[in-house]
Amino acid sequence: MELDPYVNIHTHRPENGPDTVSVTNRMLGEQEPCPAPPCSAGIHPWSLEHLDNDDTDRLLAELKTAPELSAIGEIGLDYTRPVDRLRQLSVFEKQLDIASARSLPIILHSVRAWDDMLAALGRHTVSGVVFHGFTGNEQQAQQLTRKGYYLSFGSRSLLSPKTAEALRSIPTDRLFFETDDTPVPIRDVYEKASEILGMPTGTLRHIIYNNYRKWKK
Repeated sequence: MELDPYVNIHTHRPENGPDTVSVTNRMLGEQEPCPAPPCSAGIHPWSLEHLDNDDTDRLLAELKTAPELSAIGEIGLDYTRPVDRLRQLSVFEKQLDIASARSLPIILHSVRAWDDMLAALGRHTVSGVVFHGFTGNEQQAQQLTRKGYYLSFGSRSLLSPKTAEALRSIPTDRLFFETDDTPVPIRDVYEKASEILGMPTGTLRHIIYNNYRKWKK
């Protein structure tokens, strides 16, 4: 029986090939256009440290029309960074508007901004919401998946016993895996997740690929 491909929902180091689908991230204003689909793009909250308002407006206009995108992201809020929170929130919500208008899913970066993140999502009609690099606890994981959001786990996430418990607690139809900026192969992430879940890797590949097919519609 032919196995479904591995899906890497968020990466800066694509491994596209016959057995892997990688959604390659492009940080607007910092990286060249994505060489091949599928890819995502957006204004990362870290980028706001060096983008002025004119640059930000130009990139938002680019995001409205960029033809190669499969998703908007990674975008979000990071309250550990020296960027005004109101400005972060404003740029984030403008990108949510773009995702809604273009009917594109989104990939989120959220650090110490839980309440503002959920409130902003609640003000917008967006589908296919992925919290990437999830490191939260079981209660947070269940709260997000009950809202219909996806959680993506990477190699760093799966090192944490707390996050491993969160992984076990959620429906598998709300699940993705990723490599982000690490050199860890996506198959290694799946193998670790398979151990945690007590599930054959081939079964997990089938589940995640079905999630991906629904997510990208």
